[in-house]
Amino acid sequence: MTGAIDADGGAPQRQRRALLRHQRSRETRERLALEAMKLFREKGYDSVTVDAICDAAGVSRSSYYFHFASKVALLGELDGMTARRAGEELRAQAERPDSSLEAEMDVFLAGLDRRARRMPKDLLAKAMARAMRGLPYVGRLPDDDADFGRALAEAFRRAQARGELPPGEDPAECAAVLTSMLMEGMLRWAHGTTVAELDEMLRWRAEVFLAGVRARA
Repeated sequence: MTGAIDADGGAPQRQRRALLRHQRSRETRERLALEAMKLFREKGYDSVTVDAICDAAGVSRSSYYFHFASKVALLGELDGMTARRAGEELRAQAERPDSSLEAEMDVFLAGLDRRARRMPKDLLAKAMARAMRGLPYVGRLPDDDADFGRALAEAFRRAQARGELPPGEDPAECAAVLTSMLMEGMLRWAHGTTVAELDEMLRWRAEVFLAGVRARA
């Protein structure tokens, strides 16, 4: 009897529990990251301790270190949150019946610009430098939602279906190239090595990339 119950309902129940644990874990990670961001703005990254982050988020040290190995590791969650939100906005735009690749790129880039500007530049530089270590794995990161390479690849596949991009191009490779261009641009802006405004630079890079892809047709 027990075996029959497990066979009928055990697997879905385990899946629901696993999904709930994943959701709770993400919520805890995001709460820690958001409270850390507030403290970083107020006091500067180097002056904020893990204990202070835990106190602000109402989370124990053991819980913090369950999710993050160090303070530096928390920067990855800030990157992930940016990618998740930008990807969500891009997909929401894609559901509009009049959507186009340009419209999706406008929404996506505006989201990147808006979130990057919320971070102190020194913190953004640290986060981008850390995130760029993962560039070889763009489009194949473990957390689909935190990998905006996947969201861009989806956008490029839709664009191909609408005839907006050449059919012979690899959407995943296009996404990886544009991701690297955008991240490097954000890093340069954060370091102050460019006089361009961030939104202008991101849009220029996207336009140059798309023009080059279309010219290959």
